[in-house]
Amino acid sequence: MPPSPRRRHALRLLPITLISAAILAFAGAGAGAAQAATPALNVSGISPLVLQPALATGAKYIRIFVDWQVLEPDQAGQYPGYKNAPNLGAANLANQYELAVKQINAAGAKPIFVVLGAPGWANGSSADHLVPPTDPEKFASFFARFVQRTGSVGQVAAYEVWNEQDALEFWHGKEDPNAPGNLDRSEWKRYAELLKASYKAADPYAGNAAIIMGATTGNNFDFVSAMYEQGLKGSFDGVAVHTDTACLRFGPDFYVRNGAGGPINQYSFLGYRSVRAVMLANDDAKPQIWMTEVGWSSTNGGPTSCARGSSAGKAPSGVSEAQQAALLTQAFGCMARDPYVAVAAWFTFSDQTMYKLDELNHYGLVNTGLGAKPALAAFKAVVASNGGAPGPCGDFSPPSVRIVSPTPGVGFTTALLVTATATDAADEGVAPAGLTQISYRLEGGEPFYRFNDVKDGDTVTLNWLRAANLADGTHILTVDAKDALGNVASTSVPICKGAKCVMTAVPTKIALPSGRNPSCKKRSCSFKGRLTAPADKALSGRVRVEWQHYAKMRVKSTVPGRKRYVSKWVTFHKGGSAATKPFAFKQKLKRAGKWRVRAYYDGASPLAGTTTKFLAFSVK
Repeated sequence: MPPSPRRRHALRLLPITLISAAILAFAGAGAGAAQAATPALNVSGISPLVLQPALATGAKYIRIFVDWQVLEPDQAGQYPGYKNAPNLGAANLANQYELAVKQINAAGAKPIFVVLGAPGWANGSSADHLVPPTDPEKFASFFARFVQRTGSVGQVAAYEVWNEQDALEFWHGKEDPNAPGNLDRSEWKRYAELLKASYKAADPYAGNAAIIMGATTGNNFDFVSAMYEQGLKGSFDGVAVHTDTACLRFGPDFYVRNGAGGPINQYSFLGYRSVRAVMLANDDAKPQIWMTEVGWSSTNGGPTSCARGSSAGKAPSGVSEAQQAALLTQAFGCMARDPYVAVAAWFTFSDQTMYKLDELNHYGLVNTGLGAKPALAAFKAVVASNGGAPGPCGDFSPPSVRIVSPTPGVGFTTALLVTATATDAADEGVAPAGLTQISYRLEGGEPFYRFNDVKDGDTVTLNWLRAANLADGTHILTVDAKDALGNVASTSVPICKGAKCVMTAVPTKIALPSGRNPSCKKRSCSFKGRLTAPADKALSGRVRVEWQHYAKMRVKSTVPGRKRYVSKWVTFHKGGSAATKPFAFKQKLKRAGKWRVRAYYDGASPLAGTTTKFLAFSVK
């Protein structure tokens, strides 16, 4: 008998207003040579009649569910010794999985097996097979035997350890008492133990097949981070994610962020870049991302409105069949820009009639009578082009911002007039998201004034009365410009408060040599330059340097007991040297990842202060 049909996960669609609340860009776009994701398909069963038309699409991988409780319903050890098994149903199904491997291999493809579920004898006598096993070693034993047996009859692409185990829908563990409807975080630790045991038991038999972390609901980078915190690095060959996001009507290039300066949201298609950022932050670049479910429902906004998530009853669900095909092509073009996305499995081959929610029945490439939808031709074209060519995917270019006044080193004693202008930019082939906000801040702190609803090319002016309250001396004024997708650009200017600063200041400049600057050997970096001023003015004071790392920082959470993190630029190293001679700052950087550096001069009467732009670079 084929695996039982499964309910699809619910999506919490985020309101568009969150976009204007997000600040700071998450620079997660792919880099390096493009390598398209391998096209794959989800299917609803393993019978030859189900597999044959799916394989005819040319899909390279076929994703199939495996229920432990069906293969070993009575006791451990029933599988794979099915010839002597007391349960003939389990014996027949075990044989069907082996026949499926052979049929799929004969078509030039490989299966992806999703192993989940627990029989009553292993999960505390529960009839609910999605209640996890009480002993992870029992699951690991079966998992290893399944890997060994199926791998012995043919080639398998990968084995997923469970499915959407980060949420209550597929992992029926303890509910979070502080957030009803959500899985308690203690259950994530239980899964970590299951994954670790399963990888250890099955890895010796996996051969070239990958053993991957079970797919998360959406792109749950928070869950992936928790797995690293549990010491799971080295216990998986890849991370699976799902982006077949329920009532979704947006294209793959649209995204939102998690709060001010946060990463791309879990339920945005491009949230897989946030997952990758977590992996890199844990110095774990080798495992790839397997998008084992991606899709859009072709309900065309009806016959009823969306029935799930925060948009329930408020928004139509799905897209038209023509839009579904176009979004499939665009999604593969997006992923082709990110070579760490190894596989993308469309959910699903055929429309269904089994689900109560109409939206769930229309994800297929074909209808229930196997009649082709436009998405079928689009999928075949992606297969023929080995995953498709890289295409435009999201506006990640920040605006350009300029401080009109004050000029560098300006002196003042009372109010200060601050004027800035900005224009949004966009990646090639992508329409700019549009400028939304210009804000002012001091010494790298939080903004003290924001102009909202600004448009491209707008100039905004603030008569900053409270500037009179600043302490005497030099300060750094920074202006940020943000677009509708949370991409942020910043520029700074030194200002000088006090009577000693009011005299006419002599302009200065920090000159940087051409070529690679900063230059790094692994994490040892040097940054060179020199302060210049008119020839008749003697230099004095100090030139300073600031090294910033794009780091994940824990911040106060609004939910008791829940950890919350944001990624932002954080100053890790500083230094200084006499302004009278060229400088060559050398620094051993604390961490790998994305860095930026700048030099600045506070000024020394009558010389005005000055600063360079941040220069961005990465180290391993």
